[in-house]
Parts: sequence; structure tokens; C-alpha cells
Amino acid sequence: MEENKKLFYFVLKQYHHRQGTVIGKTVGVLYANDIDEAERIVCEKHISEFSTLEFVEEVNGEFSYTVYRSAL
Repeated sequence: MEENKKLFYFVLKQYHHRQGTVIGKTVGVLYANDIDEAERIVCEKHISEFSTLEFVEEVNGEFSYTVYRSAL
């Protein structure tokens, strides 16, 4: 764990490069000082022209994220 940093998780929507339909979601974790820094890191390192940031949240204890095929 990085000293004095908080743990955040993020979800990205992944889009088909031709049709533009949502084909998946990416979930990741990172350390940052605050939510603004976490969003900046995600945008710089993980966003492409075929993905968008759905949300970033701080992990407080534990977390679980489920995506059902119909919810993409």
C-alpha cells in the first residue's frame, strides 16, 4: 500500500470500435490522494477512444461489482 494514499476503484464502459455499442466493462483499483487525483489517473492511463469512465469511488472496507450481460 502506498503511504498516506487512499484506495479507489473505477469502472469503464468499453465500446465496439465500429458499432459504438457497449461490449464490456473494465474494473480496476488504484491509490490516490483524493477522488480528483484518482479520476485524473484513470483518464490518463486507462481511457481510450473506445471507452468512457462510468465512475470512481473510494473503497471503504470491501467492495463487489457485478455486471450482468443485459446491464452492459
